[in-house]
Amino acid sequence: MDERGIDSIELRDYQQLLYNICVNKNSILYLPTGSGKTLIAIKVIDHFNDDLKKPLSEGGKRSLFLVNTVVLANQIHHEIKNMLGLKVACWNSETRKTTWSKERYQNEFENHQVFVATAQLFLDAIKHSFISIQQINVIIFDECHHGRLNHPYHELMKMFKYIDPLDQPRVVGLSGMLIGISSSVNETTVKDELKVLESTFLSTIVTVHRLEEYKNVLLYSTNPTENFITYNMLEPCDLATQLIAKVDNIRWNLSNMKFANLLTINPQTLRKTAPKKLKELSLLFEDFKNELKEMGIFGGYLALKGIKVQYELVKKQPNQHKDILTVVDICIEGVEEMLTMIEDEVDMKNLTANDLIENSSYKIRILFGLLKKMFTESRVRDLQCLIFMTRRFTAKCCYHLFKKYSELEPSFPIIPDFVVGVNSELPESIDEALNSNNNKDAIERFRMKQSNCICASSVLEEGIDLQMCNLVVMYDYPMTFRSYIQTKGRARTVDSNYIVMLPTQKKQSFLFKRDVYEKINLSLKKMLVMKACDRELDEDGIENERREVWEPLITKRRALLNNISAVALLNRYVSRFGNANLMWTREDKGPGRIIAILKLPPKTKIHGVIRSDPFDDIKLSKQNAAFKACTKLHDIGELDEHLMPKYY
Repeated sequence: MDERGIDSIELRDYQQLLYNICVNKNSILYLPTGSGKTLIAIKVIDHFNDDLKKPLSEGGKRSLFLVNTVVLANQIHHEIKNMLGLKVACWNSETRKTTWSKERYQNEFENHQVFVATAQLFLDAIKHSFISIQQINVIIFDECHHGRLNHPYHELMKMFKYIDPLDQPRVVGLSGMLIGISSSVNETTVKDELKVLESTFLSTIVTVHRLEEYKNVLLYSTNPTENFITYNMLEPCDLATQLIAKVDNIRWNLSNMKFANLLTINPQTLRKTAPKKLKELSLLFEDFKNELKEMGIFGGYLALKGIKVQYELVKKQPNQHKDILTVVDICIEGVEEMLTMIEDEVDMKNLTANDLIENSSYKIRILFGLLKKMFTESRVRDLQCLIFMTRRFTAKCCYHLFKKYSELEPSFPIIPDFVVGVNSELPESIDEALNSNNNKDAIERFRMKQSNCICASSVLEEGIDLQMCNLVVMYDYPMTFRSYIQTKGRARTVDSNYIVMLPTQKKQSFLFKRDVYEKINLSLKKMLVMKACDRELDEDGIENERREVWEPLITKRRALLNNISAVALLNRYVSRFGNANLMWTREDKGPGRIIAILKLPPKTKIHGVIRSDPFDDIKLSKQNAAFKACTKLHDIGELDEHLMPKYY
């Protein structure tokens, strides 16, 4: 066995206490960022190490660490491998690019002891019964507060109802905030939120027991100095006003173009509409307008350059409809005209650093001034900064703006980089070129201090371990409790700073929200710190979280199909017939009575239409029709007992 880094690590007192609880009962571990939740979880896996050494055929078990992102999966995989010296597999969209057979899954399970996986991949393997929950001795759910509604965490925990309690694995949830995506939560509804979380994971929330211990936790946790910087939103200059008018005119003309031959069924509403691609082509101009207003003329210029690249990528795609190409040509012509308008006003070929600043918005000037001050006057050496932005496009434009300014002004202390999520629904966009390798490289450069400032979207808010970060700037102020807590938690080192940029007119409303956030945090502390951890779970709550919309299909091999997985499975089945597509329509029978009507491609063995039961939600109607189709396909042998399409 390889060297075990875990043997040289001694747990702090509060970590040891919580570890003892987690190995003995299902628990949701609530600790702030930086206090060692992941270490405790890895120690729990190590506690069940004896099971991992045996082959499955001799009663051996496997341990599972579930995460929500590819980047985090790679990070946790590396940590567990180094700490435990075990055979650790990493399942994510990078390592598993093709559909695996049952034999491949079983081989993976036989030859590895611990699995770090993105949640959906592992859920698929469980639902198809390629592996069973009974083969697992412990499941760690990282950032478990995501496990609500239709999230893969929630779906996986629902399947526990089919397993004898004696055969169920130990469950350990990790969270630094407990509250999920809900933006409506307040200090009076926190208790209900926690009850739902505990019912979902069959676990009680545990944290430190005594106030003295909590103070000790804070010594190791993030607690940055918080500051607010306000700025005035100025009226756009004459050139910006002309550019906005130009964009509005282009979009108005596009909206009035008739594309009868291109009308498609919207997959969400099942109504006839213009193709999504046409809407996306037009909406790119909204990206430009946003950057023009937010960043000024030069930021808008960078946005236009990026948008032009995206249009040209669309044009190069094979087999594009002539109407799509017509729209692309109109858009490119409009972009080129606006680039010329800017270049007539600003000499881009002989641009100076002062020119760039003068043609930037007041908000950008404030940001530049802040960064210059922090990096030149701060007591903290080697500042490492994250700048969070709501929009991915803004993050990329800001990166290019910093990069250009650095070229023009060598004394500028910023070495920029950027990390944003990928829009998988727009494969022809520039986002496709930004694959996960770019994100990994940017994060590694930041860790190695080859860069000192990452412009990021929300993809970096949660989970990624950047312990060297000591300055967080919220270019766009946080809109939810979750965003506020998570971004603040990115400032990891002692003497860190957390700075929120606010429009002057929004300051009071944000401070009111922040007060609500602090009250929520205080409510959590009052309910959990210094409270006993032996609370009884709410049986009615558990039953409610396990409830299915309708009875699932369970095959002889124990594969399971419910409303959540029906549409994806049907699409997988149809994909075997090449370019054939499902045909969807809808029928409205009155309030609360929407029927989805489905017709499979002619090459399939199901002919005629399939009608859903009536629902008040078109999404449920569509899922119901897909579920009926999959059930029929299974009945006639087109889907096997693992609910996989048969290939001939």
